[in-house]
Order: sequence, then structure tokens, then C-alpha cells
Amino acid sequence: MEKAAYINSVSAYLPNSPIANEDMEDYIGKIGGNPSRVRSIVLRQNGIKTRYYGLDKNQSLTHSNAELAKEAVCGLFENGNIPDDLTLLACGTSTPDQLLPSHASMVHGELANYPMEIFSSAGVCLTSLQALKICYSNILAGLHQKAVCVASELTSPALVSKFYDPEYEATHDNPDKDPYMAFEKDFMRFMLSDGAGAVLVQDHPEGICPLKIE
Repeated sequence: MEKAAYINSVSAYLPNSPIANEDMEDYIGKIGGNPSRVRSIVLRQNGIKTRYYGLDKNQSLTHSNAELAKEAVCGLFENGNIPDDLTLLACGTSTPDQLLPSHASMVHGELANYPMEIFSSAGVCLTSLQALKICYSNILAGLHQKAVCVASELTSPALVSKFYDPEYEATHDNPDKDPYMAFEKDFMRFMLSDGAGAVLVQDHPEGICPLKIE
């Protein structure tokens, strides 16, 4: 029989409480102490109403990227218990907590699970698909029967105002330059947020609504 791979469970994790658009700068800060000029334009175009940040109003982290991924993985299973026969963990992110050890190693450590094969992918918008392809290919090759793909991003630490203030102050103090942040730099602060999603991939259909990967 031809081998196939099925997504049998889906999970997501979003940190803390949802944040309304008008409250965003209470968390990521105001550049130069002033409200963003592009915020209303960006939010009107992207249609986002609320978002989630893994930091608080003091701009202190409440979650690591690995912790976000761990919560999403645990959400795949009853009571968050990782099964003993899970043998492959593929993790994708463009914002790892550190370069070494790898992101997948850190997620595996958070899970405190049995030894298993792990894989890390990084490719910005395609990182989750790269991780999913690893699970899919390994299932089809018969190397694993149960695998988890998890994608997570923790972008908020890079969006806080303190990283933009020096440039603002440099232009503000120079009368030959306009005191504003370029649109291409500021708009990402109102596009990105934090969270994680995971899927369970197996070599047979299972559960309420299994999805065959084709």
C-alpha cells in the first residue's frame, strides 16, 4: 500500500490576553515618546483588530519562543501529555531565542520528553512549511510514524521603541532631517505579534477530522 501522511490534530497557543489596537504602544512603546504616524494607516489596511505579545507593559518577556512552541505542542495531546511513540519534532521559527543550541533543542528541552529526532528550520515566512515538509517526507519514507511540526514566532522584543529611539533622536537633533521614522521601518511594528501553532502528522488517519497531505 502506498504510504501517506495525515494531519490528525491541530493546536495553537497565543500568549497572555488579546491586545486592542489602541493599546499596542502601551506594550511596544512610543518612538521618541510620540504616537506613531503610520499606525492608523497600517492597521486600517491589514484589518487586524487584536494581537498577542509575549511581553508586558514594562517590556519584560513573559514567554520565550521555546515556551510558546512547547505550549502549542502540548495542546495537540490530551492533558498535554506527550506520547512515548512521538519520534520526530520539527520546529520552525525566524526568531529563535538564541543561535545555539538550536531552537528545536530548546523546545525539546521545554517538553522534557524522551529522546527523539529533532529538526530546526529558519526561513521567515516559509519556515513552518519547511518544518512540515520534514515531517511529511519522513512519514512517507517510513522513517517515522508519528511526528510533530510546530512553528512559533516571538517578534515583540524586536519591536519595542528603545531600539528605534536612537535613530529618532539622531534625526530629531539634526535640522536638515525630518524627525520621523521611515514607513518601511515603523510599519512592521503594527503588523507582527507573537504565537505558535502545531500539527500532529501520522502515517494513518485518526481523530475527528484527519487531513491527508497531498
